[in-house]
Amino acid sequence: MRRYRFGLVAMPVAVAYVVLVLGLGVFALVTHEVSLLWFAVVRGWAMDPPDSWWLVPVLVLVGAVQGWVYWQVLRGPRRGARPAADRRIALLRAVLYVDVALSLPPFSLLYSLPEPYAGWVSVAVLLVQGVMVWLFSVTVGGALPVWARLLMLVLGAAGVLSGLGFAVCRVLQFDPGMSFFDLVLLYGLPAMAWLALLLAAQARDGRWSRTTVTMGVLSLVISFVQPTSYAFFSYDMPLEVLVFWLLRALGVVALGWEARSAHELAGPPAVPFGPRRPPARIPARPWWLLAPAVVLPLVPAAVNLVSGMPFWIGPRGVAERVVFGGAVSPAASLVWVGFDLLVGVGGAALLVLVTVLRGTVRLLRVTVAALMLTAAVGVAGALTAERSSPRDPSGDLPLYPDGLFVTGPGEGLTFGLSPLWFSAALLASALVLVLLYAYRERAG
Repeated sequence: MRRYRFGLVAMPVAVAYVVLVLGLGVFALVTHEVSLLWFAVVRGWAMDPPDSWWLVPVLVLVGAVQGWVYWQVLRGPRRGARPAADRRIALLRAVLYVDVALSLPPFSLLYSLPEPYAGWVSVAVLLVQGVMVWLFSVTVGGALPVWARLLMLVLGAAGVLSGLGFAVCRVLQFDPGMSFFDLVLLYGLPAMAWLALLLAAQARDGRWSRTTVTMGVLSLVISFVQPTSYAFFSYDMPLEVLVFWLLRALGVVALGWEARSAHELAGPPAVPFGPRRPPARIPARPWWLLAPAVVLPLVPAAVNLVSGMPFWIGPRGVAERVVFGGAVSPAASLVWVGFDLLVGVGGAALLVLVTVLRGTVRLLRVTVAALMLTAAVGVAGALTAERSSPRDPSGDLPLYPDGLFVTGPGEGLTFGLSPLWFSAALLASALVLVLLYAYRERAG
C-alpha cells in the first residue's frame, strides 16, 4: 500500500466499496431483496432483477472485481518513479488520466445532461481520445513494425473521426448525418481493431506489465461481445439481458487498463528490442502431398457457389440464435457474417496455403486449431438447425442479403449445402496437415 503514491487513500476507498457490496449481498440473502445490491454493482434500476439466490454471489463477485479495479485506478504509480524525459509520454499519461476521470463520478454525470449539452460532452471526450490515439501511435516505438503502427493510427483515427461526426450531427439534430456516421462506425470495429494492435504492442514493450495487457484484452473481449443497449427489461429478465448488464458492470476493467497504462509509463524507459529469433520452420513437403489439404475446403464451397449460396451456415442453428438473438454485440454479429461468408467461399483453403508456404511451426498449430474449431462450430450449427431457423415474415434477415434465403411468400428459409460437409472437409484438411508433419517429427 505504501509502495504507491496514493495507496493510503486508494486502499480504504476500494475496501469500503467491497465491504458495502458484501453487506448488501448478506442483506439480499436474508431479505430476498436484490434491488439494492443490483443498483450498487450495475448502476441501473430498470425493472426488478430475478429473485434467485445464485444472482447474489455473482453480483458480489462482480463487485469485488470492481473494487480491485478501483484500487488499480486510484493508487497511482509507484513511489519514486521517474518518467522518461519525453514530453509525448508525459502528455499521454495526462490524457489517459483525463479519460479515466471523465468516466468516473462526478464527471460521468455530465453524460446525463440534457441535449445538446450531453452531445458536446461526447465531442470533448472524443477529442481527448483522438489525442490519445495519436500519442500511443508515436510512443510504442519499435514494438510494432512501421506498417502496423500506421494501420493502428488509421484505425484509431477512423473510429474517432466517425464518432465525432456522429456526435456533432447529434448535437445539430441532423438525422441524415447521424445515419451516415452510424454506418461508417461499423459498430465500433475500427476502434476495437486499434485496441487489438495496441495491446500487441504493449505485450512486446517492457514498460507495460502482463497484468496491464491482460486487463486490456479482457476489456476488448467485453466490448466485443456486449450488446450496445437494451431498451427495457422483460419481467423475467432473459439470460441475454442479464448477461448484458453484468458485462456492462465489468466494463470498468477498461478503466483499470487505462490507469495502469498511465501508471507504468512513469517507470523506466522500455528495454530496447534485441534481434528476434527466427521462427521454427516445418519440414518441406512435396506439393502433391500438400495439395489435398488446400483443395479439400474448396470442394463444399464450390458446390455451394454453383447453386448460388456463398454462405457457410447462414441464419440457422445455435450460432444464429446467439448472434442475432441479442446475446452478443452488433460488432460481433457483423464479424460473424463476414466469417460465415469467408468460410462459405473457401477462405479456409487460403489459410492452409499460407501455412504451407510460410512453413512455421506456430502458424501450423494455429491453422490446425482453427480448422478443427470451425468444423466444431459447423457441427453445432447443423445439429441445432431445426430448432433455430425462424422464418421472418417480412422476408428480411439481419445483416444477410434480402431474399437470399427466402424463396417466396409463405415458404420457409432455404439454405445451401449442410455445414456437416464443410466440417468433414475442414477436419480432413487438418488431418492431412497433422499426419504429414507429425510423422516427420517422429521419424526425425
